[in-house]
Amino acid sequence: MKSGDALTKERIVEHWIYFSTDKDRNCFMEQIKSDGFTIDEKNIRSDLKHPYQLKISRIDSVDPYKITTVTLALRKKAATCKGKYDGWETVLIKN
Repeated sequence: MKSGDALTKERIVEHWIYFSTDKDRNCFMEQIKSDGFTIDEKNIRSDLKHPYQLKISRIDSVDPYKITTVTLALRKKAATCKGKYDGWETVLIKN
């Protein structure tokens, strides 16, 4: 990459998912229970349409194929619980 990131090096990747109800958020947390994710934050953002925020993380590679596989799985699981996957972020690791 132009930034010099070693995309294949594993690092903590954080993901945000939003839900309309606490029940839906709990549904999602149950869905990912065996996937190795850590629940980092559970917030209520009253300014949002889907106010029940969840931040999760796991050590993963951000190689485009691998991270796409992870995010697609999270999107599908969120959708089954009426949630909206909002994206991920991580730290830059130089080559």
